[in-house]
Amino acid sequence: GWGEKGGGGGGGWGEKGGGGNEKSVQFKGRSDQSWVSKVLYLWVTPFLKLGGERTLELDDLLPLPNDYLASTNSRRFDTLLVRAMQREAARLADDVGPKDGPASKGPLLPALVSPLWACFGATILTGSFFKLVNDLIQFLPAIVLGGFLRYISGKDHFLTPLSLGDDAFGAMYCLLMFVLPVLRTLSEQVYFYYAQASGICIKGALATAVYRKTMRLSAAGRDGSTTGEVLNHMQLDAQRVGDLMLFINVLWSGVLQTVGYMLLLYAYIGWASVGGFGIMVVLIPLQKYFFKVISALREQQTKLTDRRVKLQNEALSGVKILKLNAWEEALRREVEAVRGEEMRTAAKVANKNAMNSSIMNTGPTLVALAAFSIYAGVMRKEMLPSVIFPSLTLFSLLRFPVMFYPRCLSLCADAIVALRRLQTYFLLPEALATTIELPARVDGKVNKGGTKPMSGVAVAATVVGGGDG
Repeated sequence: GWGEKGGGGGGGWGEKGGGGNEKSVQFKGRSDQSWVSKVLYLWVTPFLKLGGERTLELDDLLPLPNDYLASTNSRRFDTLLVRAMQREAARLADDVGPKDGPASKGPLLPALVSPLWACFGATILTGSFFKLVNDLIQFLPAIVLGGFLRYISGKDHFLTPLSLGDDAFGAMYCLLMFVLPVLRTLSEQVYFYYAQASGICIKGALATAVYRKTMRLSAAGRDGSTTGEVLNHMQLDAQRVGDLMLFINVLWSGVLQTVGYMLLLYAYIGWASVGGFGIMVVLIPLQKYFFKVISALREQQTKLTDRRVKLQNEALSGVKILKLNAWEEALRREVEAVRGEEMRTAAKVANKNAMNSSIMNTGPTLVALAAFSIYAGVMRKEMLPSVIFPSLTLFSLLRFPVMFYPRCLSLCADAIVALRRLQTYFLLPEALATTIELPARVDGKVNKGGTKPMSGVAVAATVVGGGDG
């Protein structure tokens, strides 16, 4: 966790004297705290108190632990990245070769997913475990509410087998209705902690890998990429992959929650819940359509962004020539034309997202309307509080997976496009690197000792290009 030893120093916040007369302040990092302090974030309280007393400075912050440093993650990631790109290059070479049969389709996910999972899969799975605990707890409040309403109406409830007194039953239900939301909140914040941690690590590893790849590109590789594209790879593409970690668990969690809530609804209102489920089934093709359209528009928008950034970088690097030849107006028109097309594409993406969100947000309401209409109008069932309120609670909870699932699919589309762009960049040819040892020389002679500044120093030089120059 944050505050573990590694990186630039120890596991504490370090000692910081805010002024000449201020006392030295030292905080303990997360790794030095008890599990209660970690879960409740009590270890942050002294740091927040200091922030209320004076302006925080950089020296007040903890050095990042080793597991979260870009240098540490990039070393592990680069080794696996090289192997993955070698396998992908071999696969592409086999596909290009002559074949008698039809051409094989490429893999569903980019090959870049494999080294990312090998490096950060443990952190992602840890967050997924707490997400599973959180989802399972969310099924219980509606059940407790239904049992409590049956208890106060004098009917049998799920705590009846305990053979407690009436007062004890009431206290038990009140305790459960307090404890369950607390446990759900605690498990949720732990899940978000690991989701944020994995996103930070992935973004740092990808950005560092792009930088190192840029340093190794051959002349042919540099021709296949522009400065604007490199900047977009380091900033936009790495950020999109990292942002996905907050929502990637919704891919399975949304399905789990939807199925679980529908099963509980069936237990309360019978097959009337099928009517509500039918409304949800109708909405699924709409989600697929919007996902496909938004993915295509995102890819188009990214290409336009690359082109615009390339023009702007060329203008800044050649500003003297622009001024000398009075090309400012022509370049401005060209940049504005590309920017206008980029904004029109962004507007299309925003409109599609708005349409998708509006349809999905009305989904739970339509589901509840259809279910209760069938329950009361067709099945002629009595609308009891012990049925209505738990059902409304479940329909309210059903709103989250229905609303966020399209958002998750959209983020997945952005991340897949970003990974494919990064993978294409990592497959560019590199220059051969040869490392030789150069003896230190002073005044044209080898310096083997003495008091001169370069005494006994050997210089390791890396010559890019190898023997071919």
